[in-house]
Amino acid sequence: MSVGRYWFWRTNPHWWIISFAFGIAGLVLGLYLFNKVPHSPAPVVVVLAGLYFILRYWITGLAFRRTLKKHPQFNNTLNWTFNDNGLELQSEHATLKCDWNLYLKTCTVRDGFLLYPQKRMFNWIPRSGFRSVDDARTLEDILARKTRNKKI
Repeated sequence: MSVGRYWFWRTNPHWWIISFAFGIAGLVLGLYLFNKVPHSPAPVVVVLAGLYFILRYWITGLAFRRTLKKHPQFNNTLNWTFNDNGLELQSEHATLKCDWNLYLKTCTVRDGFLLYPQKRMFNWIPRSGFRSVDDARTLEDILARKTRNKKI
């Protein structure tokens, strides 16, 4: 899932570009304020906010992993089945069957596939989970034909 999170950030560059720009602006403004109002707490707050925006990917990564470990299906095997009509997910706790039109978009990346059932929420399908390279290529072909797919 951490690899999927990495690709989620890579496929949504506007979020990390804006975050980085806010971070740099916060650091510059904070340093400026240190010179203008040296005995105020405002420069410290602005610098800390800037650092947060620069380090946001890693800070939210810690929260992501902690939340993931608390999920009831953590460390359980998920069995995904893909075909032209849709997909089926089976686990110890649930079964899901849905058509491809329920996914807003999909992304094909070097390490796997991101399937978006909602904005900013994704299912991560790693290529390492397939029995063969041909099975992964079959899913890649299905996604290209049946969904709004972006290949990165």
